[in-house]
Order: sequence, then structure tokens, then C-alpha cells
Amino acid sequence: MTNTQTLTELRRLSSEQDERAGVAGERSDTMEAGPSAPVPEEDKKVQGDKKDFSTAILERKKSPNRLIVDDAVNDDNSVVALSNSTMEALQLFRGDTVLLKGKKRKDTVCIVLVDDTVEEARIRINKVVRKNLRVRLGDVVSVHQCTDVKYGKRIHVLPIDDTVEGVTGNLFDAFLKPYFQDAYRPVRKDDTFLVRGGMRSVEFKVCECEPAPYCIVAPDTEIYCEGEPIKREEEERLDEVGYDDVGGVRKQMAQIRELVELPLRHPQLFKTIGVKPPKGILLFGPPGSGKTLIAKAVANETGAFFFLINGPEIMSKLAGESESNLRKAFEEAEKNSPAIIFIDEIDSIAPKREKTNGEVERRIVSQLLTLMDGLKSRAHVIVMGATNRPNSIDPALRRFGRFDREIDIGVPDETGRLEVMRIHTKNMKLDEAVDLEAICKDTHGFVGADLAALCTEAALQCIREKMDVIDLEDDNIDAEILNSMAVSNDHFKTALGVSNPSALRETVVEVPNVSWDDIGGLVNVKRELQEVVQYPVEHPEKFEKFGMSPSKGVLFYGPPGCGKTLLAKAIANECQANFISVKGPEMLTMWFGESEANVRDIFDKARQSAPCVLFFDELDSIANQRGSSSGDAGGAADRVLNQLLTEMDGMNSKKTVFIIGATNRPDIIDSALLRPGRLDQLIYIPLPDEGSRQQIFSAVLRKSPVATDVETDLLVKYTQGFSGADITEICQRACKYAIRESIEKDIDRERRAKENPDMMEADEEDPVPCLTRAHFEEAMKFARRSVSDADIRKYAAFAQTLQQSRGFGSEFRFPDQLVNSRCPNFTSLRPASSRARQIALVTVQRNARQLKAHRSSCRVRSAEDERTPTTTVSGFMGEESGAPAVLFGTEERIGSLLDHTIVDKYAALEQKGKICAEYVWIGGTGSDLRSKTKTLDKMPKSPEDLPVWNFDGSSTGQAPGADSEVCLIPRRIFSDPFRGGDNILVMADCYEPPRQQDDGSISEYKAIPSNTRAPCAEAMKKAEKEEPWFGVEQEYTLLNSVTKWPLGWPSRGFPGIKLSGVNAEVMPAQWEFQVGPCIGITLGDEMWMARYILLRLAEQFNVDVTFDPKPIPGDWNGAGGHMNYSTNSTRKEGTGWDAIQEQIKKLEKKHAVHLAGYGTGNERRLTGKHETSSMHEFTWGVANRGASVRVGRSVPVEKCGYYEDRRPSSNLDPYVVTRLLVETTLL
Repeated sequence: MTNTQTLTELRRLSSEQDERAGVAGERSDTMEAGPSAPVPEEDKKVQGDKKDFSTAILERKKSPNRLIVDDAVNDDNSVVALSNSTMEALQLFRGDTVLLKGKKRKDTVCIVLVDDTVEEARIRINKVVRKNLRVRLGDVVSVHQCTDVKYGKRIHVLPIDDTVEGVTGNLFDAFLKPYFQDAYRPVRKDDTFLVRGGMRSVEFKVCECEPAPYCIVAPDTEIYCEGEPIKREEEERLDEVGYDDVGGVRKQMAQIRELVELPLRHPQLFKTIGVKPPKGILLFGPPGSGKTLIAKAVANETGAFFFLINGPEIMSKLAGESESNLRKAFEEAEKNSPAIIFIDEIDSIAPKREKTNGEVERRIVSQLLTLMDGLKSRAHVIVMGATNRPNSIDPALRRFGRFDREIDIGVPDETGRLEVMRIHTKNMKLDEAVDLEAICKDTHGFVGADLAALCTEAALQCIREKMDVIDLEDDNIDAEILNSMAVSNDHFKTALGVSNPSALRETVVEVPNVSWDDIGGLVNVKRELQEVVQYPVEHPEKFEKFGMSPSKGVLFYGPPGCGKTLLAKAIANECQANFISVKGPEMLTMWFGESEANVRDIFDKARQSAPCVLFFDELDSIANQRGSSSGDAGGAADRVLNQLLTEMDGMNSKKTVFIIGATNRPDIIDSALLRPGRLDQLIYIPLPDEGSRQQIFSAVLRKSPVATDVETDLLVKYTQGFSGADITEICQRACKYAIRESIEKDIDRERRAKENPDMMEADEEDPVPCLTRAHFEEAMKFARRSVSDADIRKYAAFAQTLQQSRGFGSEFRFPDQLVNSRCPNFTSLRPASSRARQIALVTVQRNARQLKAHRSSCRVRSAEDERTPTTTVSGFMGEESGAPAVLFGTEERIGSLLDHTIVDKYAALEQKGKICAEYVWIGGTGSDLRSKTKTLDKMPKSPEDLPVWNFDGSSTGQAPGADSEVCLIPRRIFSDPFRGGDNILVMADCYEPPRQQDDGSISEYKAIPSNTRAPCAEAMKKAEKEEPWFGVEQEYTLLNSVTKWPLGWPSRGFPGIKLSGVNAEVMPAQWEFQVGPCIGITLGDEMWMARYILLRLAEQFNVDVTFDPKPIPGDWNGAGGHMNYSTNSTRKEGTGWDAIQEQIKKLEKKHAVHLAGYGTGNERRLTGKHETSSMHEFTWGVANRGASVRVGRSVPVEKCGYYEDRRPSSNLDPYVVTRLLVETTLL
């Protein structure tokens, strides 16, 4: 046949199809249409002016040849229809052969025709072609010209078995010959097509074609149809999973596609940028979350060779065979690249080598490391691993170059669960009223496998309802029964009742059926529980609005039997949260470390099933005050409590997990557990009142038959002081008496019937039909109160003490109006009485004089002395509206005076020749000072004469609780200005104690990580020839200890507009003292001890000291710690000026390093204004106080001297600053 004849036949075929399309088009209005518009793209999140591109790879790319699928109006398998404008845009003509690309790397070939009824950017494809492309209505396919399609030499087609059942005759003559004759149909290998003949339709599959993979069936093409029909099951098995079959992991899929699909399909992207593509990805998450499914979907969508390695299958009993199996897998993948090697359950073959006993496992891990290192960077082979135990994998695998990225395939949220449910129900026959969104709200903690099981269970429930009309013995089921079956909301609700998250099946997890109606009274308790648990679940937007994280925990305490457990169940039911009940004693085991692991596991499971209520019953059994368990083997209880505290602090605010503890011994619970941020809501559950007891009787007896003459009101009044458990015991005992009476009467009736067979009972009624007064009267004889009056007084006292300690009795009020609007956070106390004002005034004036005297004795000089010489009582009192506003509360001041009087009296006692040595050291934060006092028999001459002392480093954050001993090594001795006499202050630093090594030797003292003195001393020793001199100007601010308001400020701020809270450059209440000149390490010792003395002085006079660089926000210079510095080189006459300039150049190069160690909060101080430099640039100058480094005016003249580093903050660590200066300029 010539080309002219071919085109003629195509036009004829097109015209016939257009006519059929017109007729079908008239009917199409009554058919259900597909989506009329493409699925809108998800907007990228905007953060400031930047867009979030984390999921950009998932977004649908716009292109003229990407068209949305509509349903065809004819059933021809070889034809697709486009609008005229789309044909012109793609430069296609009627009758052209086009290549269509769908999902999962599927494509096919068809003939394109024009249909003016098709909308732009859409394409009409019939059902058979859609199946070949693995697309649905509304999906997107890409259309490409296919100019290289050739006439086929031969094709091999076979029918699908279930479509040829009962068909007789020759399939070729009846179906294939009419279908292909003179039609010039394009076919593709592995495609299916449907042929209608007579009253039957037969589905065929193209098994082979030559040339491959597609061709046109011409009149001279040989068509083979010999062979066994293809089984439907085998065909459906080839329907691989794709991205559409994975739901609830949108962000994770974006990361995986970036790391896997891009290197396999577009390696030139990485080559252009000049980076190596990733070699491996580790997927971790709970079982059933879709890790294996994701790997298969990526392989199918990318068209890569997929090599699955099930971890245990690699193992072999023969030596070396396990490693050989692994090598063969990698060799096979490299031969078939691009390829994906997927190792499922990788933790079974790659455990931590130091914890495994088997030599085979160690060799397999080593072999796997070698193979992954041996992968060429562009070999187009990606290794994917999956595990639900990532911490069990050898850490050598978890680095860049092996498993480059670890992706958490976690439990899906509500939106993710809805995606998964839609995937699992897309082929289910659902009732129209099914609400998948409502179902997903009740499936907290479900992973994909759990949701699949839920759908299966709902379908089984639907089948169970029809079992009464289904005969299992029949071979066929009536079509009417099958058509009437549909899964409804009720079926899903029933399935939810028997389904729970798989991760929690080994834990008792339930959504309780207790409601608020089952609990009488306790209105305030219910409200607090709603605020803590129910509000964050049902109204999370309110918490986001106010920038607040919800409370994490509640502690119920009160007498036993008052409904603490019932309350926890009720709140879990009200917000439909999962409920995990943990019995405290069950957490403890005899094995070392196992108890802590139990705590970790419980919290992990709660996070996975969020929102979840974690209920710790009998909390006191595992939360005793640390150190109180004298007979505790190895401190197991303390370790469990520490683990509990750690887990509670590590709770993510986005994970709605609530912790409820219950105890009847609140006095023995460790105080660390009760602080805000942990169990911050402490709720007292008292004995039930009269109304509550009435409700308890009603609830307990709701299923019991009770005589009408039983007056429960009398029972309620008589049971004053009874707990809920006591009332339940009364009702149960009454029921026991009724049961006993009923059984005894039945036995008596049977006996009398045997003795007199002719006697007929008058009636066969139940002899004891209900609970009577007599039963309750008998039960009340044994009624007892389980809670004594002494116990009640104990709980009430604890509740009252707790309220007072938490400030429930405070009379704090905000002032009516703030004079200084620039300080909106200022608060003041209510005015005291006139008598209290007089007492406070005398007290404050006396303390002001004493404080001034102490400042003089300690060389503490005010930076404001010259400008504000009259800083006396005005530093404490402010005269406003004719009456002084007291900044110190009267009770605080009188209590402080009494405390100091007692302390001073004790300090004045004769010590009988003993000497007190107070060891001072820097705490774990790096800015706090700690001290403890030791009594000595004689005066030490040097620090070496003092003993090394130790302390509990876990209490200061300087050592773990399991190994908490830290040693104090004395370094400097100072006279004690507080105790006087020969008593001393000792500056010490912290070291780990010596330890016995494996070889029997003893290690030396080792500085702990927070010890900044040790590295400073080492640097000073290396630079001792240069003899570095230092001097520091320490600025600080005094605050009122009650209001935290700057000392010397009026209680409502400065009234003048010009001052507005600051006084030109230097703020009132800001002071300064100088230390130096000191040589080397001594400056740090002197300065830390000076700070200690200052803090002790302020403590005595009820004043707070802050080293914050800007305690009051505003346009002022803040507080610094200017460091003066010189060396032998800079002090040398004639050449010192040159040495200074060389050192400053070195400082400029390390500007960022120095700022990182010069104290916190410097970004608020170094603004470039008010005698400060900008922290973003380094400057220096002669007599320039606005520079980073200032050189004195006399230095260039005298050609030697020192310079001043003005960058350190007032909260600097002198050891760090001096070390950095020496290391940068001298070493």
C-alpha cells in the first residue's frame, strides 16, 4: 500500500470517527463528566520574601504538551482527540501518530484527531488507553510527536483469560482480523486493547512486536495469537505501585525524589554544579508507614532496575557466602544501571559492631561499607535502606558518602491519613454518606498499614451483615445481593472499635468510654483539664494566636478512691485522644538500664499516636525524691526519674502528648517533676461532696435493679467522708447479699419440690427481683471510711502550702496608669500603709548608707559619681504625687534585716582558732558562681597547701548524674572581707577525678568541658616570655530585688520627656569597677572573685546585680567589659607602637572568633552608636571610643604602651577573653 493510500484510509477512518463522536457527543451531556479544571497547584509557603522550595519537585510543571485527561466520547482504542488550537500549538495534524506519556514511566502510541468540543489544554482518552498509561480522569499526560514509528513486521497478541471464557471459534477471524484490517492501528508492546465482536468484548495484550517497542499494524504485518491466555491475576500483578499509591508523606517524597530521581534521570544537574550525587538514603519509621512501598514507587516511576534485598535472606551458614551474596547484588545492580538497591530491615544485617557477638554480622557490615564506598559517584546506582530501629545500625553507615540522608517516614497527620484513606478506598464501593474526613479525625496514630487494615475490617463488617442471605454452599452469589453491598459510615465505626495503631498493640491503648456525665461535681477540676488537654487538641489556633505552648502535664493528688483515674479517662474520651495507662511499678525491672528503656519506649509510642494522654498511675512509685531510696540497687529509681524528666523536657510542642500523673503521696514526689513546664498543673481531688456522692450512687447502680423504696438520699447523707471507692464497695456488698439470698431461695425451692413432687409452685417468679432496703442496711453494717480525718487534714495542708508557695495569695496589681510609656513592662507593688512606709524608709536609708560605705571599701566606683553626686535615698524611693512609692515590700525588708542580724551574730562567734576557707568556682552555665565552705586547722601559705575538694556536679549541670563527682583544685587565696580575721576565700576550678585505666595505671586530673581557666592557663604559660598585662573595666547594673527595676529610678519611671528612662549615655543604676593591672591568668582569678564579693554585698542589702549588656532596652551605650592589654613588645620603647599596630591587624582577622567569645547579648550593645563600634565590622583608632580597639593619645607620641579592646560585653568570661587575645596576638 502506498503512502497516498495510507493517508486516504486515515482520512476515511477519521471522518467515520468524527461522525460517531458527534452522535456520542449528543449523549455525553447525560454522562458524569470528569474534573473540569486541573488540580490547583499547592502554593509555595512564603517566609518573608523567600519561598519555600522544599516541595518544588512535586509541583506540576506547566508546558503546552502537558494536557489534562478527559473521558473520550468513542470507544476506539487507537484514537485520542484534541482541540484545533491545541493541535496548532503542538504542530500536529489530523491523523498524526503521537506518543503519550503517563505515570509510572508508561507510554503508548495513538492517532490524534481534531474535536472542536474538546477544551484547550485537555485531551480525550478512552478507558483502555488510560489504563495503559496508568492515569485517571483529571490526571496529566504529555503528548509528543512520533515521527519514527514504522510498519510492523510481526506482532504477538494473547487474550486475557476471563474475557474469553465461553468464546468459541477462531479468535483471529472473529476479533483480531476485523479490528486491524485496513485500520493502520499503532500498537505498543505490553499494552492491552479491547475488541468488540457481536455481543462479546475480548481484551488482548500485545506481548511482542517487531520492531519494538511500538509499530503500526499494516496489511502485511503478521499477527500471531497462539499460546495460553494470560491470567488476569498475572496482569494485575504487573500494575506496579507509583507515586499516586503513596500518601501522607508529601515532604518526605519530595526529599526522596530529589535524592534518587534527579541523580538517576538527570545526572547532568549535579555534574554542572560540581557536586557528587548522593549514594544512599536511609528510610526509618514505625512498621507499616510505607518505607518499602515508597522505594518500589520510586523505582517504578524512574524506570530504574529494582533489586530488593531482604536483610535476613543475605545470611548464610557457610563462611563467606553472606558477603558474596551482598557483592553479587551490587554487581547485578551496576550491570543494570540505572538501578536502586533496596535493603529492607537493614538493622538485621548491619547492627552496631561493638554490640554484636557474631563474627558474620561484623563481616557483613564491613562488606557493606566497602561496597558503598566502592560505588562510583555517577554509576547511577542508589542504595536505599529501611528500618524501624535506626539507632541499632552501625554508625559507620550513617555518614555522608554512604547513607547521605536519613528521612523519617513517621506517623501521618490528619491530612496525610486522609490521603492514605482515599488511596485505599479508591476501588471500594462506598456509601454516598461515608465521611472520610471524620473517620481520619478518629484514627490518631494510625500508619498506612493500619488504615488499610481498617478498610478491610469495614469491608468484612459489610459482608457480615449480608451473611444471612448468602449461602456458602452455592457456587455463585446473587447479583442483586452484590449490587446492594456498600461500605457505610457504621461499618467504619465498627471497624474503629476493633482497630488500634499497630505501634501500640503491645501497650494498653484505648479511647475510654467515660464522659463528664459519669463524674459528679469537680467543676473547677473539669475546667482545668479542658484547658490543659481538650483546648490544645480542639483549638490549636488559639494557642498560636497568643504565641503560647500548651501545658504538658497535670498531677492529680488526693485521697485514694476519689476518681483520679476516672478523670483522666474522661478527658481522653472528650477529645477523642488515645489513652495509655502506665502503672508505675510495672516500669521497674531487675535488669540494668531496662527501666529507663521502658520509659523511653512509652514516650515514643505516645508521640507516634498523638494526640495521646499518657496516664501514670501511682506516680510516687517511680518519682520519689532523688537520693531517698537507701536500699535501691544501683539507683534504678533515680535513673528512671531522670529519664522521665528528660523525656518530658524533650516533648515537641507540636506533638499533642499530655502527661497526667496520679498519686496519693504528693509529699514524696521529687520537686523537679512539679516545676512549670513539666507537671505544672497540680490539681487536688478532694473527697466527694454530697452532690458528687449522689452521682456516684447513680452511676454504680445504673445497671442494677433497685427497689423504689430505697432512698439513696439517706445513703448519701450517711456516707459523709466516704470516697468513691468506699461508696462502690457499699453497693457491691448489697448486690452480694441479694445474690446470696436469691441462690439460697432457689436451692430451698428445689429441695421442697423434690420432697413433694405433687406440689406445684404458685408462681415461678424470681424470689429476689431487685435490691431492697434490707440489702443496703446489711451492707452499711460493714461500711467503713478508707480515708481518716488525719489524712484529709494532711492533704488539705499540702494543698494550702502549695497555693501559698505558688503565690495564690498575692495582692499584686498593675498600676492604674504608667507615667513612662517607653517602659510598658514596668510593674510596681501596691502602696504600703503609712506605718510600713516609715519603717521601710528608715530601713532603706540605713542600708543606702551601708551600701555606700561598702562600695568605698571595695573600690567600687560609680560611673555617674561626677554627674549625679546626690544619689542617696533617691536610688530607692521616688517622690510622686506627694507620697513616696515603696519599692521594697515591708515584709521582705524586715525579713532581710532579721536574717542578716542572725548571720552577723553567728559570724561574730569565736571560732576557736579554726579557719573557714570558702571555695568559689564557676557553675555549669559559665556565668553563675558557686561556693562551699571548709574548716581548716591552720592558715595555708599557698593554694598548694589547701586540700582538693569535691562536689556533686549533677546539681550544677557540670556532670551527669551517673558519674557526678567533680574535684575543686585551689588556685588563688584571698582574704575573706565578710568573716574577717584569718578566714579566706579560695578561687578554684573544676576537674574530673583521677580514674583507674584498663592497664592498671591511674589517670591525671582532667579539666571538665565547662572549665575555661585550664585552656587560659595553658595559653598564658606559652606566652609567659611576653609577660601579658591586663586590666578590665567591669560595668554592671543594680536592680531592685523585688521589682527588678533599676536602682535609683522612681517607681513609675522618670517623668521628664528628655530623660525617658535613660540619662544621656550612661543609665542611672549602672556602675563600674576596675581590676588590674594583672599579669596573665591572675586577671581572671581577680575578676571572678571581685564579682563574687559584689554579689555577696548586693545580697546582704537586698539588691540584685545584673551583668546583662543592656538590661533596659533603649538608645544608649549599654554595659561593657573593656579590656586593656599590653605585652613586652608593646611596652618596649621605640618599637612598641609598631608592635601594637601589628597586633591590631591580627585581631582584625579574627574579629568574628573574638566576638563569639566576648559574651552574650553583644548584638544589642555593639550598634555603632554612643561610644560603641558595630559588631559587623572591625575598626580601630587613636582616642576613638567608638572603635573596636582604642589606642591612647599618648601611645603614638611615646611609641609604646597599651591598647583597649572595647568589644567584650559586661558578662564576659575573663579567662576566655584573655586567652583569645594572647592566642591571636602572640601564639
